[in-house]
Amino acid sequence: MEDISIRMQDRGPTGEWIKAAQRKRTCFAIRALFLTLVSGTVSAAPFVDPVGDFILSYTAGPRAGDLDVVTSEVTLSGTQFRFAATLAGPVGTTIGSLYVLGFDRGRGTSRFPVVAPGVLFDEVLSVTGTGTATVRDLLSGASTVLPSSAVNISGNSLNVAIPAELLPSQGFALGSYTWNLWPRVGAGNDNQISDFAPNNSNVRVTSLSSTPVPEPSTIAMLGLGIVALRLVRRKLN
Repeated sequence: MEDISIRMQDRGPTGEWIKAAQRKRTCFAIRALFLTLVSGTVSAAPFVDPVGDFILSYTAGPRAGDLDVVTSEVTLSGTQFRFAATLAGPVGTTIGSLYVLGFDRGRGTSRFPVVAPGVLFDEVLSVTGTGTATVRDLLSGASTVLPSSAVNISGNSLNVAIPAELLPSQGFALGSYTWNLWPRVGAGNDNQISDFAPNNSNVRVTSLSSTPVPEPSTIAMLGLGIVALRLVRRKLN
């Protein structure tokens, strides 16, 4: 094993060699922190909802599998959002079944203050059990029926492609939109809603772009890392 004293002599004064080694270790540590934080900004896994977790206020219909969310996900790829969900039973089995996806684009408000006050949205996608999909902006009142080619129902699976232009930003970047899915029987009363996925909060869309959108907390942590690096470098110089 090479004697450390020899390496220190070859590199000059002991103090300078130690400082150089410390600077290198610090740079590696900060780089590792940066890569960890950035890689953690995007999650490709769909949201998994417990089977059979019908909400207590649901009294307007049967506790059928097609009204019970198993998995759900909203992804953003380029200029298109893609919604995918699996239910515990074949989609549309229940007469009057409706699958509503709420988006918060930056001005989302709580519209279920009793059953789910943490679910915020300002635009919705509504899909009937027979495959008719409508995008409705709750702020402007605009309503658009999607072409049948945008909707695919196969057994327990429901997939919908939504042009991003139908969901204009209200303050959030596209990749920072959040969402919640709730099946229901008919429209009108909260007791028609069978399930929320997730139960009382929103999930951020998954961005499939090459440049992920960092969370605000991640940006703050990166800023702290840069400041720490500068302080350490000043101390070592």
